[in-house]
Amino acid sequence: MASTPFYWCHIKLKLYFTKMDANGNDFIFIDKSKNPDLVKTTFEQLVRKICHRRFGAGADGAVTVESIDDSIFFRYFNRDGSEAGICGNALRCFARYVAEEGYSTGDDILIHTQVGVKKARIVSRGKWLVEIHIGSPVKTGIWGVELEGFKVYSVDVGVPHAVSLVDNLDIDVEEIGRRIRYNPVFPEGSNVNFAMKKNGNTIVVRTYERGVERETLSCGTGAVAVAYVAKEAGVIDKDIKDILIETAGGALHVLEGIDGYYIRGEARRVYDAYLNLSELTTV
Repeated sequence: MASTPFYWCHIKLKLYFTKMDANGNDFIFIDKSKNPDLVKTTFEQLVRKICHRRFGAGADGAVTVESIDDSIFFRYFNRDGSEAGICGNALRCFARYVAEEGYSTGDDILIHTQVGVKKARIVSRGKWLVEIHIGSPVKTGIWGVELEGFKVYSVDVGVPHAVSLVDNLDIDVEEIGRRIRYNPVFPEGSNVNFAMKKNGNTIVVRTYERGVERETLSCGTGAVAVAYVAKEAGVIDKDIKDILIETAGGALHVLEGIDGYYIRGEARRVYDAYLNLSELTTV
């Protein structure tokens, strides 16, 4: 059975949610079972209000949780209300959430997303170390193309990512990232990653995220895109199967297996609360 649409209701005054983060990439989790009065209206507008850093709870995006016939469904919305197929860091948080809430009793979890079923594995419940199978990146037609003065490589990892390999990360990520993100060669836009090799298997990354429309502290799918491009471009040896990605929000591992790429890192449950929907404002 397919996941049903998520909406919100003007009549219900409280929306129960959980705030989670992975490497500083933070999310609002909305569980349908805890909000049974969700009915049809504009969910995207609610996401924009909830994710506002001043007038809402504040987050890079929102995640909806739904369980149907023992299957668990994940949907991800950027802070501007637009929906994305997946978000690697949000999937790590999702795996922890469904384990803690009893939707899954084992350490291996299948998560239904808009771009297929993703495998999650809880490596450790002490630090809530979670591993997510992202899959195999697919090259697009933008490969080694100069955009805004930077050589750009573009791949699809369930969401589009542009990667530029640089020697210095002291750049205006938001200004340059925005220009590349909106370049006409990307009709639907793209996330933009600037990556600098630190040593043999370590890469430092800064990311401008589409839908958030600013630099974020970390991006899971962006980490996979960077690792793949770095190998294909010869910056990282192809024999290396564990690449450490350092971001402003912390480090995560990108692992290459026979069935594609995985990301591994911690997932944090920051707090559980409720929102007074009647108090949310539009700015």
